Amino acid sequence: MLATRATSVAAEAAPFRFMLCRLAVHEDLASTYVFLMPQDGDAELTTLHRRLNASEGPSADFRPHVTIARFPRAERAQAFALVERLVDDPIAIEGWIRRLGLVEIDDAGEVQVVRSFDLRGAAR
Repeated sequence: MLATRATSVAAEAAPFRFMLCRLAVHEDLASTYVFLMPQDGDAELTTLHRRLNASEGPSADFRPHVTIARFPRAERAQAFALVERLVDDPIAIEGWIRRLGLVEIDDAGEVQVVRSFDLRGAAR
């Protein structure tokens, strides 16, 4: 079912540029995370997420990101200290999103790409 949805989404979505360079701290009940978030490509990533997860219902709290650190909630001050250090030495990762990957994660946490879907939509 997800492969069918990914095929449809990839057929309509155009490749797009992204740049990750904004830092953010996110907290849940157990952990504090440091995220690297997109300056460019945010809307496109959010749209892909929404379309791929349409059958799951809305996920208003989704924010495109790469997790660069995770701390137990009791050590949350370390997350904020890391952000303070990184602000002085900015990170910028940029490139193009040209395909979606359907992955499986085994019990050991190994990730394997099962299938890829090229983004084939027209650029806007």
